[in-house]
Amino acid sequence: MHYSPRDYYKAVEAIIWAGREAAGARLVSASGGNISARLGDSGYCVITCSGSWLGQLSVDDFVVLDVENQAVIDGSAKPSSEYKVHTMTYAARPDVRAVVHLHPQWTVLARALDVATKPLTLDHFSYLGDIGYVSFAPNGSDQLGQDVAAAAAAGSDAIVLDHHGSACLGEDIPMAFRRSLNLEEAARASVITALAGHPPINFPAELARPHA
Repeated sequence: MHYSPRDYYKAVEAIIWAGREAAGARLVSASGGNISARLGDSGYCVITCSGSWLGQLSVDDFVVLDVENQAVIDGSAKPSSEYKVHTMTYAARPDVRAVVHLHPQWTVLARALDVATKPLTLDHFSYLGDIGYVSFAPNGSDQLGQDVAAAAAAGSDAIVLDHHGSACLGEDIPMAFRRSLNLEEAARASVITALAGHPPINFPAELARPHA
């Protein structure tokens, strides 16, 4: 194993924080969802293990995977069933350092109702960019991993998985989680707008100065 313990514990600390925040914001329930982060330039990532509850993570709830061959490098538990979403995304996007996969209900509902998720605020506009969408595929399948990776490779940092959840990407865990929050907010606003009988939200992009 050739990764820095400092990188490992820093990533684990950030994932534990994001897991508690996600559970507190009701973006995931029970043992749903999974979070990962690259470990420096090692070619490995650390990911939550199968069956772990994001709101109750401890240092024992993680395994290290080889991004290229998806093999478990360290840890005695099984990786999350969605590990292919993470490893394939990292392989497709070398710039991505973190993947947060949650089950946000407004995000899923908007897609199921065929309501386009549109930015309402400058934060939504700044952090979401072009939202990617992938058709339903069995959880843990090669197909789901490949489809999410393809959406990421096309440039999406916020990806909606039909009848499932979201996968948000970032240069670190806080940014990936920030995108998850903004995606859910934008989806809720879009659904409420549609149910109220109003046309889709039209954000004034031509006047906006996106956050750096």
